[in-house]
Amino acid sequence: MKADAIFTNKQIINQNITIVFDNLDIQSIKIDQLKSIGGKDVAITMLPDLLIMIIPATGLIIQLGDRRLRVTSQIPSSGIINIWSITKSIKDLLPVNISAYGFNFDLLLDLNENHPTMDYRFLFSNDLPALEGIIESKIDRFNPRFAFMHNGALIDLILDPINPISSKMHGNIHYENNNFPNEDELNQSFTNQLNYILDLSNKLFAQNQ
Repeated sequence: MKADAIFTNKQIINQNITIVFDNLDIQSIKIDQLKSIGGKDVAITMLPDLLIMIIPATGLIIQLGDRRLRVTSQIPSSGIINIWSITKSIKDLLPVNISAYGFNFDLLLDLNENHPTMDYRFLFSNDLPALEGIIESKIDRFNPRFAFMHNGALIDLILDPINPISSKMHGNIHYENNNFPNEDELNQSFTNQLNYILDLSNKLFAQNQ
């Protein structure tokens, strides 16, 4: 079976960029400047330790707190959503140094009915009986997690089965870098890493054909 025929449905249900600052005083953030970036219809909630801005036109959620800027789209999509432009604009409002940044992606995968199963117990264990013998019990659920370097980033990949034909896949891409890229570089990095995660979803399940 070809890789593109493995899934009847593949959706990106979460796309996120997170920046970690050395420090962040949200009380000093100028709300009028945030509104000028988000647009006149934005909804802003200000709490003692957290600022939340929601942009109805795009569905973007912006959170500032805990030394972090988080920009998230939770609109299901089959492709990449531009969240890097507003991330860079908001970051430029904050005159503080960064210590790290990264991306988070969540996929929802539904297998083609001809694909054997999403039973990770067999997909990632060459000798399941031996493993069950060690723990002296049957393994009912297996959630593989991998951590590895790719293109200068630490990737944390988690597979989370929902049922035999559906699964979630989470990818966290972490750059331990205090030099934040410009908008074009951020676009390229975000796009390349998401495409890499999408490609991995095909390759991981294609091996079970």
